[in-house]
Amino acid sequence: MGSVSALPPLEMGALEPQFFLSSALARYALVRKALGCASSAPSLSPGFFHDLHRDLRRSRIDLRLLRRVEPVKYGSPLKQIDRTLSGLANRAGAVRDRDVMRARLEGLVAGANPALREGTGPLLTRLRTEGRDSRAVFRELAEDALRTLPESLPPAPRMSLRPSRFQRLVYPDLEAAREVLLAAAKSATRHPSVRRLHRLRIALRGFRQLRSCLFPADGGQDLPPPWPSLQRALGVHHDLGVLEEWLRDQDKHHHFRKVIHRTRTVRERKEREVLRLLQGL
Repeated sequence: MGSVSALPPLEMGALEPQFFLSSALARYALVRKALGCASSAPSLSPGFFHDLHRDLRRSRIDLRLLRRVEPVKYGSPLKQIDRTLSGLANRAGAVRDRDVMRARLEGLVAGANPALREGTGPLLTRLRTEGRDSRAVFRELAEDALRTLPESLPPAPRMSLRPSRFQRLVYPDLEAAREVLLAAAKSATRHPSVRRLHRLRIALRGFRQLRSCLFPADGGQDLPPPWPSLQRALGVHHDLGVLEEWLRDQDKHHHFRKVIHRTRTVRERKEREVLRLLQGL
C-alpha cells in the first residue's frame, strides 16, 4: 500500500449542522415511505431492496449522530427507532443477498456449456423460493414497523448547535472511521485473506456512508480513485464468496462441484483485482 495520503485529509469546514439535519429528516421520511411500499406492493425489484438496505444503514448513522449532537432532544426517542431500523436492515440484507446470489449465478453460467446451465436450474429455483420467502418475512416486518415508527423524527426547525461545536462533536466519529479504514487497508495489503478483505469492505463502506451523511450538500465529499473502484471490487468479491458458501451448503451429494469450482475461480480472479487496486493506493 502507498502512503496515507491516498486518503484526503478531513475537511471539517463544510460540516453544517442544518444541512445534516435536513438530510437526516429527509432520509428517514424516504425510508418510511419505502417501508410503506414494501408492506403493500405485490412485487418489488432487486434494485428496490438494494437501495432500501443502503438507506436503512445510512439512516441509522443519522440517528447515532443526532443522539450525539442533541442528546436531550434526540437521545431517548431515537433508541427504539434505531432498534427497529436495525432489524429491518438485517432482513432487507437477506432479501438483497438472495437477489444478488441469483444474479451472480445466472451470470456465471450464462456462457457455460449447456450441461452446466441445466445443472444449475434447481439452484436458481431454490434461490427464487428463498427470495420469495425473504420478501414475505420482510413485508410482515415492515407492516409491524409502520405501526410503531413515528411518521417523522422529532421536530427541530433548527439545530441549536453552532457549526464549530457540531464539528467538534462529530469529528471523532469521522476520524475513527478513517483510522479503521486505513488500518484495514494496510492489514489486507500485507496479509491478504478473505477475512481481512471482508473487514476492509465493511470499513470502506462505513467511512463513505458516514461522509455521505455528514456532507449531504456536496455529495459526501466522495473519495478519489481508486477507492470507489476498490469498494465495487470488494463488493463483487464478497458476493461471490457468499454464493460459494451457499452452494457448498446445497451440495450434499456432490452434484454441484463444477459450478462451485467456477464460482471459486471467478472469486479468486476478483481477489487478484482487489489486491492490484490495494497496491495502487
